[in-house]
Amino acid sequence: MQIEVKIKKAGRKENSIAGVNIQLPKAPVTVSELIECVVAEVYSNYMSKSQLSAGFEGGELSKAGYMTDEEIDRKSAGGKIDFGFPAMAENQSRRQAVQLAKQAFCDGEVALFIDGKRYENLTDKISISGGETVTFVKLAMLTGRLW
Repeated sequence: MQIEVKIKKAGRKENSIAGVNIQLPKAPVTVSELIECVVAEVYSNYMSKSQLSAGFEGGELSKAGYMTDEEIDRKSAGGKIDFGFPAMAENQSRRQAVQLAKQAFCDGEVALFIDGKRYENLTDKISISGGETVTFVKLAMLTGRLW
């Protein structure tokens, strides 16, 4: 099943980050399962890019890729054209990444919308059949002093 995932940060322009199509192994039934599936896919992509980056930086030019005109246009619409190599691959397990994402959701640091409807609890039931747009919004907490 394929869904479109958009990740937005507070303060960015509406269309500053382009969506990414993600293939899910199964239809998630709860918000918790959706977060697990999305984080697992993003984690796998990140780790494969970090390995490619390490090979590229180590002088293995045969591992270096190139971008097509379509990829350049898609990245340009997102506001940044790069090869997608992570700056630094941290040693974090997939399980830790899933736990961190769920904790951020529970703490209210990330909001989840599926086709415009907001979900606020990990146990909320969802119905995904494919083709939905899932949007994660990273919220910025404002701080200040009380006088």
